[in-house]
Amino acid sequence: DNLIDIGLIPKYYGDSKAREQTLKYYVHCIGHPMGLDIHETIDQNVQLEPGMVITIEPGVYIRPDPNVNEEFHNIGIRIEDNILLTNSRKSIILTESIPKTIEEIEELMSTRDDTDHLTKYVQGFVP
Repeated sequence: DNLIDIGLIPKYYGDSKAREQTLKYYVHCIGHPMGLDIHETIDQNVQLEPGMVITIEPGVYIRPDPNVNEEFHNIGIRIEDNILLTNSRKSIILTESIPKTIEEIEELMSTRDDTDHLTKYVQGFVP
């Protein structure tokens, strides 16, 4: 719906056409396991288990396109969370303290000359 709200996908598209258009901007999977290599691959039939770390990383990437408003050209947005799976129903979000809202990111960027500002986001990264 948000891609429709900002005009990347016309409102009059039906579900199948909208899904097709979404894939134009959403070019990768929702996430992947993390292990010895940051981008591990996994067999689709492998069951997730406690102790595994996965990443959930939705993203939108907008390439220049004559059918897209120029203000959106060359924008890429990805929000990534790293999740530790546990025995309980509640997993641990390892990246919980990393800024994700517009306000948090703007605050971070406004102080980027000060390298100490990152400390508050990475403290407690490992549970």
